[in-house]
Amino acid sequence: MRNRQPVVSIIVPVYNGEKTLPRCVNSICRQNFTDYELLLLNDGSEDDSLKICQEFCERDERIRVIDKKKEGVSATRNRGIEEATGKYIQFIDCDDYVTKDYLEALIKNMQAEQCDLIIAGYTRHKNGRMKQKVPKCQVFANLKTFSYAFFPLYNQCLISTVWNKLYKKEKIVEGFPIGQSLGEDLLFNLSYIKACEKIVVMEQAGYQYCIENKNSLAMQYREDKFEKTMELHKKVLAFCKESLDLKKEKQWKDITFLREIRLAMKYLVQAKQVSKLEKRKKLEEWIKNEEVRNAYERCEKLPKPECLLKILIRQKQSNLIYIIFRIFCNSSARQE
Repeated sequence: MRNRQPVVSIIVPVYNGEKTLPRCVNSICRQNFTDYELLLLNDGSEDDSLKICQEFCERDERIRVIDKKKEGVSATRNRGIEEATGKYIQFIDCDDYVTKDYLEALIKNMQAEQCDLIIAGYTRHKNGRMKQKVPKCQVFANLKTFSYAFFPLYNQCLISTVWNKLYKKEKIVEGFPIGQSLGEDLLFNLSYIKACEKIVVMEQAGYQYCIENKNSLAMQYREDKFEKTMELHKKVLAFCKESLDLKKEKQWKDITFLREIRLAMKYLVQAKQVSKLEKRKKLEEWIKNEEVRNAYERCEKLPKPECLLKILIRQKQSNLIYIIFRIFCNSSARQE
């Protein structure tokens, strides 16, 4: 057993991950940087995940296994933070993995820059295709300078996740929100950033984010998707006004919000359990929402899908929006 504090605690929530867990843990065990502890938190798995965790623990003294009843990923990560003894905290999901130089790069930058938060890029794997999201290196001495980069980073999906970052444990004031069904990682990060001074963005994409499950909750229709998206958007704007001093509406370039509104529309139209009449009614209500319309008008440079929706929403063309998504859904179904 080790008797000194590790530099970093790696927190891996595990739930029914027997298929991907060995790949994940092996990638951590092969890291160039070795002064860490690995916390495998089994969240009431019903497969062989716990057995796999215990087998790894027997082979490596840096690994600790915590077996707990099923509470969800937020409560599991919070337990990991409580159990962690390292100076720094890193989160990795059990269906993902990391390149062997990933942890080393994060630690070196954190220590060299003496910063409070490291934000890195990642490599996405989806349906056999790989795409890297590599941000430019940036150093922000305080939240004032970081404020101008917030929306560009947020709209690149670099703020809303926890697994592409390195945190200082002492700076974690609030844990992950319990009972939050959407955006819990984002809310954790906004809370953490409030306590930060120096923030560094790394030109690194060693985290391997794997999207293999087409039936994941993120890809399904949920009745409260629009409302939850609106709630998160309001919290993002409140954070920008209160913590980053971005108080002018023209500064709120929330393209992520527009993308989530488009996805809400897409999943609504393709939902088999919702009637055609109800779909059209919801779309009409959504495009009349004042903040949706204002958010589209605030953002000038938009990806093509949002550009088209901006025009249709401005003209209140809910029927045409329905037809376009219906055609898109039918086309996607034929390709599968």
